[in-house]
Amino acid sequence: GRGLYISPYVRGVAISEQSLTGFDATGFTAGAFVGYAIALSSRFDLRVGAGAQYIYFDGDTNGTRFETSTPFVAIDAVLGYRL
Repeated sequence: GRGLYISPYVRGVAISEQSLTGFDATGFTAGAFVGYAIALSSRFDLRVGAGAQYIYFDGDTNGTRFETSTPFVAIDAVLGYRL
């Protein structure tokens, strides 16, 4: 569509690769974007917005525990084609 958009999301992640690195991790990302979709032509739309994201991971690499937690701002830009 065209006009204002709000795009929240939550994503869960589980990673396991034991054969080479002994790596195991779980985590999630969450965020929201607000922006505007602009009609460039009858077939092309440009969506431009900004938002914030948060990433958290907790894991183990060959017996060494790690944890990462970080918020950050992000830019959302998508060029869409209408069929």
